[in-house]
Amino acid sequence: MLHLRDLLVVPGMPGGLVGLIRRRLPGATRQILIDGALAVPLCALDLAISWSANRRGDLAFWVVPGYAIAGYLILAIRRRYPIAVFAVVVIHSASAGVFFAGFHPTIGVWWALYTVAYCKELRVALLCLPAVAVPMGLNIIDAVDRQPPDRRIDALIGVTVGLTLFNAIAFGVGRWVRWAGRQRRLAAEHAAADAVAEERARIARDLHDIVAHAITMMLLQAGGAARWVRPDPARAEQALGHVDALGQQAIVDLRRMLDLMRVGRAGEPPEPSALPGLNRLAELVNHMRSDDLPVELACTGQVRALPPGTEVCAYRILQEALTNATRYAERGTVVRVAVDWQPSRIVLSVHNRQIPQGRAHRRLGTGHGILNMQERAHSVGGRVTANPAPGGVFVVRAVLPVAAETAVDVRS
Repeated sequence: MLHLRDLLVVPGMPGGLVGLIRRRLPGATRQILIDGALAVPLCALDLAISWSANRRGDLAFWVVPGYAIAGYLILAIRRRYPIAVFAVVVIHSASAGVFFAGFHPTIGVWWALYTVAYCKELRVALLCLPAVAVPMGLNIIDAVDRQPPDRRIDALIGVTVGLTLFNAIAFGVGRWVRWAGRQRRLAAEHAAADAVAEERARIARDLHDIVAHAITMMLLQAGGAARWVRPDPARAEQALGHVDALGQQAIVDLRRMLDLMRVGRAGEPPEPSALPGLNRLAELVNHMRSDDLPVELACTGQVRALPPGTEVCAYRILQEALTNATRYAERGTVVRVAVDWQPSRIVLSVHNRQIPQGRAHRRLGTGHGILNMQERAHSVGGRVTANPAPGGVFVVRAVLPVAAETAVDVRS
């Protein structure tokens, strides 16, 4: 099928003539041109409907069409000056009914009324609404006069109801379009606000994971150094070395997160290598491991590449679960970390023996670790459970979906 835009293609000009107009003309000018172009066929339609050429009297044939075109061209600036254009169109229509027998322009009045209803507040639009009664009244009087005496009542009722209905439709459609546009803007604003809130929540979770993990481990290592500083200075020195390493790693992670935020604002996707993932799991386990709290890692199944979001989610969940284990696990017991690669999902679990009730221990957490893990898993379509198990064991278990078409064996 041949379209008009195909006829306007100019060699060497992207988008053709239409693209050139869009690039060269500002939005307000384009609207004026569009409304002006639309006014011409509407004027012709109005003349065909509401003008009786055989009643023009001694006037030349072109007088009434010229007068009609002059009134319709003012509608080209209806968006910029809706009330002024409405007033001119109403006067134009009423004057036509007075000076030109058989010509009562109505479509222009309805278009101008629609514009006022759309562009202005309800109070202003309602104040303009009674003005349409003047051209409408003249139209009714002329229509009734042209009928035989026995049909004038029917003509009065029919023309009055019809014109009133069309005026009400023009006004109502304008208000509805204004309301629909406002709803779209509100929906866009709410979506933007939700996106900002989601981004803030994500940043808060990342900060929690990085800072809480580092501070918890540094406090535990510092406490161990204080206990061993006199009985075993070498062991205390080793613990202080862990504190320094943890602080340096926290700074690196914070710097990496800030770099990712800057990249996101610039509109460029972050490098996958800059995101923490399961390739750093062994490093994480080594950081968490200590003499009084061994950590064991077991991986089963076929190791595969994950989408970046799922990769980060899995790492952060294990990081938070291990951090909680160092806070609440009984000293001298083993923390077991398991990663099970299944065909359509990956199952992560952390088992640790809880400190018996009644034994005092310092509270090092913020109280939001489990909630953060659940929110992270939910963001990628997974779930997290954290419940005590028989034998005084506490189990954190996360199940994250893995799309089969994106699960590629990293060893290949």
